[in-house]
Amino acid sequence: MAVAAANRSRTTAGQTAHVLRLVMVWHTMVGVGGVAALYAIVIEGLLPIAPLLRWGAIVLLAIVTLSSGAAVALIMRRSHKGRVLSLFVNYIGFLACVVAILQLLGAFEGIDTLASRLDRGVPFLLVAVAGYLIGAMGDRFAERSQVQRNIQRASRVVILLGLALALLAIISFSALPGWLSGLLDLQLAGLVAAALLFALAFWAMWRAPTAWAMQTNNARQEMLEGLLFLSPNLIGFLLFLATPLLLSLYTSFTDWDAFGTRNWIGLDNYAKLLNLTLA
Repeated sequence: MAVAAANRSRTTAGQTAHVLRLVMVWHTMVGVGGVAALYAIVIEGLLPIAPLLRWGAIVLLAIVTLSSGAAVALIMRRSHKGRVLSLFVNYIGFLACVVAILQLLGAFEGIDTLASRLDRGVPFLLVAVAGYLIGAMGDRFAERSQVQRNIQRASRVVILLGLALALLAIISFSALPGWLSGLLDLQLAGLVAAALLFALAFWAMWRAPTAWAMQTNNARQEMLEGLLFLSPNLIGFLLFLATPLLLSLYTSFTDWDAFGTRNWIGLDNYAKLLNLTLA
């Protein structure tokens, strides 16, 4: 028994070592790709968007590139910091790819259309709610396990049926041909592949054997789980509160009137405000 356990432990350790090597190769590719992207944006002048957004993208890309390179060195040393950096890079990379995919598919432009059809799915969502209530009734049969399992199975079927019918009622089928043709785009296919690779690398570094190999104790793991839980709120704060505030602050130092071009005028706007006289 002890020999078999030792063999399994060695096998798991060997598999984890191979996984870490693959992750290091992946981060090397991400680092090289990040350097190439920075060169294309900064030197070649690609990504023609608003200056503030452009510099924000440059800063984020530089952070991800440096973090990816540091992750390779730290993973080689089996340092917990390498696991943290790897999880950060893969998480941000996955989210960026998903946002880019939705942009290419025109998902954000169709939000208004989706909202106008949302009421059509409400009756079927009530079916899903009824399925949940059926499952809650199953708790009364805790002493009769077979009956409880049957009720819970029926609950899942009703919930899935309600959600499927609601989705079919909301979806605009006239837009499906455009979506399906968009899936054949090479740029979109590359983004989907990148998103899958980021997700796979994140999963590989999150696994318990990898955490153990990277010297992760309970306190460190709980910290990572807490950060992962809070990340949607943090990202929402940065995108919808902090970023608009910074954009407003930047705009206050320009003469932009919402129609023309922005010209940097420094503190002139504030000087005009301070020089106002009240009648």
